[in-house]
Amino acid sequence: MRARDGLSRLTRRELSVLELLGRGLANREIARSLGLRPTTVKDHIRAVYTKCGVQNRVEAALLAHGIPVPPLPDGPVPRGSEAPPATPCLCRRGPARSHPYGMSAPYPSPSSSRAR
Repeated sequence: MRARDGLSRLTRRELSVLELLGRGLANREIARSLGLRPTTVKDHIRAVYTKCGVQNRVEAALLAHGIPVPPLPDGPVPRGSEAPPATPCLCRRGPARSHPYGMSAPYPSPSSSRAR
């Protein structure tokens, strides 16, 4: 089963948890935002993993952003591998902009975030 196919099997609450997870919120922050207990959030995240076939929080966050989660290669990744096509993101409204992986918000470059 492909991860994107699993999205249709999620409940509204699981989709809400996945959306907030995709925004980078911790379990406690998700719980506070949705009026749940952190243990309930963990249960919802486990259900997302199971239904969508993802292995961890990173893969779930990628899924929330519409980024395909390919299986790990057996050997080294070839240089010049192309990025997957842009897809709509659950965490933002509207179509994806120019980010190569389909995320709809620009992210600062590593050099701009360094303390000087």
